[in-house]
Parts: sequence; C-alpha cells; structure tokens
Amino acid sequence: MIAKGTLHNSGRRLAADMVTGKENEKAALWQLKGFASADIKTAFRSIDVLAEGTRAEKPLFHVQVRNPAGEELSRAQWERAADRIGAKLGYSGQPRAIAFHTDAKTGHEHMHV
Repeated sequence: MIAKGTLHNSGRRLAADMVTGKENEKAALWQLKGFASADIKTAFRSIDVLAEGTRAEKPLFHVQVRNPAGEELSRAQWERAADRIGAKLGYSGQPRAIAFHTDAKTGHEHMHV
C-alpha cells in the first residue's frame, strides 16, 4: 500500500477533486461521516468557515492511498486502512470523507480520505 498525505487550505477545491477525479477516472464518494451535512461540498465548506475564525491556514488533511498493480481490496479492507491511517496520525474520531477513483482504462482503484 502506498499512501501520500498533504495539508489543504480549500475545502471547496478538495471536495471537488474528491468527487470529480482526473481525466479518464470515475470518482465516487463512498463515505461521509461526522459532518452536519450529507453533501461533501457543504461539509468541507463548513471546515473553511471554521478555519476563517482561527489562524488555521490548512485545516484539512488529505490522504491518497494506492495498491501495487494487481492487488485489490474490499471496501471493508479499504475502510480498515483509512481507520489505521487516521489512528497513526492522531485523527481517530474526526469527521472524514472517503472517495474512490477508478481508472477507466485499467480498472485500477485508489482511495482518497
């Protein structure tokens, strides 16, 4: 498993990227929990609003996780990986979203948390 994490300063842009994907990718929101809204764009905008009232410059943490070619995981296994990553980083219990992007040509899937 290959994970790459980055801090983000725009919930609006991150939400759009998570549910849109890149060219030749199919994107799907799989989980949104811990937010007052059931819509990812509204949920992440609420984080932007909260950050405006503080000195937080990058209030969102985004992790992209890929498997080596040929390896596949069930949704339960992906969720367990997201839980373990969150726990290692001290983010257990925090609101989160999980989206999956699938390459239209190869079918290879990766996760965004």
